[in-house]
Amino acid sequence: MYTLTIYATDPYTEPGKDTRNIAGLNIVVVVQDVQDVPPIFTLAPPLTRLNNSVQIGDVILRVHAEDGDKGVPREITYGLVSEGNPFIPFFNISESTGEIVLAKPLEELTQITHVGAPVVLTVVAEEIRKSRDEPPAQATIVDVGFLLGEAGNSPPYFENDKLVPDDFSILVTCM
Repeated sequence: MYTLTIYATDPYTEPGKDTRNIAGLNIVVVVQDVQDVPPIFTLAPPLTRLNNSVQIGDVILRVHAEDGDKGVPREITYGLVSEGNPFIPFFNISESTGEIVLAKPLEELTQITHVGAPVVLTVVAEEIRKSRDEPPAQATIVDVGFLLGEAGNSPPYFENDKLVPDDFSILVTCM
């Protein structure tokens, strides 16, 4: 609600005869928000590097969206768009918090993609409609990408567990 006071002046007055050269009027404007703006992502990093030590159940990213309508904002629910995306089984998202967690071992994910290629997920934020009288819920999508850790960033290991102390040509392999 906004209150406006409008003043009008009359510059054509005769001094000494006319003292009514100003008039004021109060106007009250009531603005009603209409549910017509979809959610807006306020936190959705476009690219996140995944450390090689990420385990199943670890939170790897959190997205956040708010209702674009400010009068009576609706709550938001989150989901992953699965159409044609082979990476969806590897991730879960909390419908209420927007936290994305690893659902399968990272090693399995590296078998269907290669180092340096981003794993792209499409996240949807949708308004929660509480009654039939409300306008339809609206949704917004955003793409987030994950870069898998490079093979050279893991600790070295020995290919052979039988080491001979006199052998100085031990082969160390880095993954």
